Amino acid sequence: MIEKMLIRQFKMDEKNDIIQLWDKCGLLHPPNNPVDEIKIKTDFQPELFLVGEINNKIIATIMLGFEGRRGWINYLCVLPKYQGIGYGSDLVQHGMELLHKLGAPKINLLIRPTNTKVKAFYKKLGFETEDAVLMSHRFKKEN
Repeated sequence: MIEKMLIRQFKMDEKNDIIQLWDKCGLLHPPNNPVDEIKIKTDFQPELFLVGEINNKIIATIMLGFEGRRGWINYLCVLPKYQGIGYGSDLVQHGMELLHKLGAPKINLLIRPTNTKVKAFYKKLGFETEDAVLMSHRFKKEN
């Protein structure tokens, strides 16, 4: 029997648990500092940083964003032993509903080219690959 996952807003005292989960799921990527990533999100639209919980244990996360034009999905992960059951799909569907209610006409996300498993996951949920070039500029931290 599949256990029901509770989807709720992240709480700051769960920061260390989230960082450990992201590590187990392979989401930690230098130069992104997970402590900074969490602070940035909790300072802006904290209601769009969600966790999935089973039996009072966090097994999944999703960070959503909306800047007034496009919705974004970041930091989606499900603890490996709970993958393939539908919890990730539940989080994405929940997130899509929240973003749609906020007025997002479209949702974007970024996937590393080598992450073919995740590409297939999103494709099943109706996401399409677009012909676009990602460009970025990273501000250097002051010492």
